Amino acid sequence: SVDELTGLLNRHAFTILIDKVLAEYLRSQKPIAMLLVDIDHFKEINDRQGHLVGDRVLNEVAGLLSGSLRQSDIAVRWGGEEFLVVLSGCDDAEGHRIAENLRQKIEKAPFEANGQRITVTVSVGVSQYDGVELPGQTISRADIALYAAKGGGRNRVEVAAKPGLA
Repeated sequence: SVDELTGLLNRHAFTILIDKVLAEYLRSQKPIAMLLVDIDHFKEINDRQGHLVGDRVLNEVAGLLSGSLRQSDIAVRWGGEEFLVVLSGCDDAEGHRIAENLRQKIEKAPFEANGQRITVTVSVGVSQYDGVELPGQTISRADIALYAAKGGGRNRVEVAAKPGLA
């Protein structure tokens, strides 16, 4: 249930926990925002600095994510250099604010490789669960917003269109 490298939850744990989050949503109707966070130019970090540095960057970004979230939030290692964050009680505007704070924190963090500072940035897509769609659809909308952030120059946050407005 835990990713060995980063210590974050893995996808298997997410599939278990998201059911509980959605059950709470049905009871409380409090919004849920999802952030899809991707480390910019991660392949270049691996190619230039080596995979051990890449692993260290993944671990440090994961630590910044988990250290910046509330205990009720869920942080998941989603894929290679992607992370999914589930924010209960947050709409997409609050999700954008939190994502922007995370983006800035990561950009300012003192990453080092071989005695030199390296800049690490992230692009983030934000979406809000609409109460009807499947969780995978909310994540897909966050992924579309993530691609918009990357297409807009990286190191930025974009909010997904509401379902049916894309």
